[in-house]
Amino acid sequence: MGGTAAIAIASGAVEALQGDIRPDQVTLVVCPPHLVEKWKRELVSIHPNMVVERLNRHEDIKAFMTKATRVGAGVPKIGLIKRDLTKLGAGQEPAVVWRNEPVALWRHGQPTPEGYEPQQRIARQHVPKCPHCGSTVMQERKGTSIPASENWLKSGKRSCAVCHTPLWQETRDHGSRPKPGYKYPPKNPRYRLDEYLQRQYPDRVYLLIWDEIHEAAHGDTGNGEAFGRLAGIARKVLAMTGTPFNGKASSLFNIEYHLNPRVRQRYNWGGAERLTRKECGSHGFQAIVEGSSKQRGRAESLWVSDMGIREQVVEERPTYDSNTGAYTGTSTYERPYEEAPGISPLLVAEVLDHAIFFSLADLGKALPEYEEIALPVEMDADTYDQYDRTRSLLKDYLIQRRWEGDTTFRGAYLQWAMGWVNCPFRPTEVIHNIKHPVTGEKRAHVVTQIPSYGEDRIYAKEQALINLAERRTGGGSSVCGLSASDRDEDIQPRIERLIRQHVPGGCAHILKNTVQAERREKVIEGQIGAGVNVVICNPELVKTGLDLIHFPTLIFHEITFNLGTMMQASARAYRLNQTPWTVQRRSTSSPRERWNTRRCSS
Repeated sequence: MGGTAAIAIASGAVEALQGDIRPDQVTLVVCPPHLVEKWKRELVSIHPNMVVERLNRHEDIKAFMTKATRVGAGVPKIGLIKRDLTKLGAGQEPAVVWRNEPVALWRHGQPTPEGYEPQQRIARQHVPKCPHCGSTVMQERKGTSIPASENWLKSGKRSCAVCHTPLWQETRDHGSRPKPGYKYPPKNPRYRLDEYLQRQYPDRVYLLIWDEIHEAAHGDTGNGEAFGRLAGIARKVLAMTGTPFNGKASSLFNIEYHLNPRVRQRYNWGGAERLTRKECGSHGFQAIVEGSSKQRGRAESLWVSDMGIREQVVEERPTYDSNTGAYTGTSTYERPYEEAPGISPLLVAEVLDHAIFFSLADLGKALPEYEEIALPVEMDADTYDQYDRTRSLLKDYLIQRRWEGDTTFRGAYLQWAMGWVNCPFRPTEVIHNIKHPVTGEKRAHVVTQIPSYGEDRIYAKEQALINLAERRTGGGSSVCGLSASDRDEDIQPRIERLIRQHVPGGCAHILKNTVQAERREKVIEGQIGAGVNVVICNPELVKTGLDLIHFPTLIFHEITFNLGTMMQASARAYRLNQTPWTVQRRSTSSPRERWNTRRCSS
């Protein structure tokens, strides 16, 4: 939600529940980084006598809780937490002992892989050992057990398969390490705020207000974990969002699990791992009881089966003899059931008793007209021929790799199909990183190369953008151009240069992703004061909280694959205090972009 309406609703809830809150209990507000100051400003303007504090570290929480006890009853005590700080801890690193041991690169009797000699089958490698029991730490790779790699150990919280000892430890940054000659560090290490509140103040949070709750939709992310911990210690929870789900039932499972007791009872995913009873006199290690560990995936699958839509794809592939290459027939592959867009009416009935739905029209405010226009742009003839040839080549390569059991090229294919139409002015290489079958090392394979079609010419899609910007700025309006390619150093600067050169009176500014989230609102206001009438940015930077009421025209120069981001960014110029007529235009050129536009429109 992230706006004045959300803050007004939250402040009303705080005042309504004030009589039930103990004198030492507090209210916590978790919001996106760029909305912290806005929340503080609005809350103080609504209720000047309330205590509002920003909580950035666990020392701030301790001081806030002490102050809340001293202030006593009758005064609302609200702590504002930047959403990213709830999950930001000291980090982790592997806690194993590395030994040099001989390791077989391939099994005895198997043919020697390409690039190796027979005498190279045995090589000395760094092998991780458990610091408690001394056993070798193993990992599964393609059905076989091999010594664990450092990347695998760093990718998650691992434990020993024999003695179940955790194989990770928290890291300390440079500021929380003792200086040479000193016994103690100059400051405490960073501690996750959700874990600190859960351990130190489990009964002091009465009301938890979480803004933009859809950011915590997945339980295996940092935001999802933080929401689960804080919702578990709060007496009341108010979760607000303008995008409740992304079209699939699974996006509501984690939120409903922590808000709805019925969901926790029916789709319980279990608790911590339980160990078998240790026999008297036994020197062996205990084993994990089967089925006692967390089963979040199984519970979510059951939720999707009841509340969503599942589909199964049956695929027929041709098979060939491995020695002669002769066609031997077809094989049928039944893929596992996957979730499809859509929900069941049961999901609506499940959330009705604890959810409030309202629209801007329910507030009784007079809003301006709103229009969305999908603007198809025909590609230039030479670039279209190149796009068609390259798409056919990459599609054939993708099918060939899939027949060989390798599906890792799909991401590169999708990225090229949606991105190249916006940058034909530079040479492009489509690269597939192929893993070596033995070492697992990724090697770059250039699938195809596309030459530059010239940096001095203006392409059809760019000309359409120039024409739109000229018409809107000529009438005294401002334009916000949304481009998803802020990682590329040349696309956004090129758009800025074209607007300055070819749009009379056009003054463009690039809102970069290096600008801190809490400073973006001030940066945009400063640029407006300097005469800027065209802002170019990634929709990810403005999708929540910011009010772009000074830019009633939004132009999506690139269509993002994440439809939730597009839906949120498109509402930035349609706010309660908006007066001009809002126009949103989606400029599409390639078939893939047009397909994504249809997904968003439907």
